[in-house]
Amino acid sequence: MSALQDAKLTLDGPVYDISVADDGDIETEDSFDTMILNSVFTDARASKDQITTPERRRGWIGSQGEDFILGNTAWVYGQLRNRQAELNELAGVYRLSLEHMVEQKIAIKITSSILVEDAAILSIRIERPNNQVDYRHYTLWENTGT
Repeated sequence: MSALQDAKLTLDGPVYDISVADDGDIETEDSFDTMILNSVFTDARASKDQITTPERRRGWIGSQGEDFILGNTAWVYGQLRNRQAELNELAGVYRLSLEHMVEQKIAIKITSSILVEDAAILSIRIERPNNQVDYRHYTLWENTGT
């Protein structure tokens, strides 16, 4: 099995940028950071069960089918009150947005959780087929005042 190739990202302050080599090619690495960032931080279109008014459903309109959904509906949880049941449900939304990695056999298992103290931190654990385990942690919001 060949190594996973993903665009190499460089964090410049609060912004990620794709690294470009001197020859103009996009630099790659054995990672899936761009896949994770797109899945976690892109708004998926809400279903009519979640948001009844069509023009308020946000997200990419192409995500209405079951075949391909870009991102997740975490934005629907905008008024979250930091109750553990709601945080668990939101962590499940993020995990589900990464499930395509299991379907594509890039990962064999993905788990996620959210811990809230001064900030809400999303923790993602990804088990790869080669027994490697990757962890990613993202600040979802700060100054939560739990």
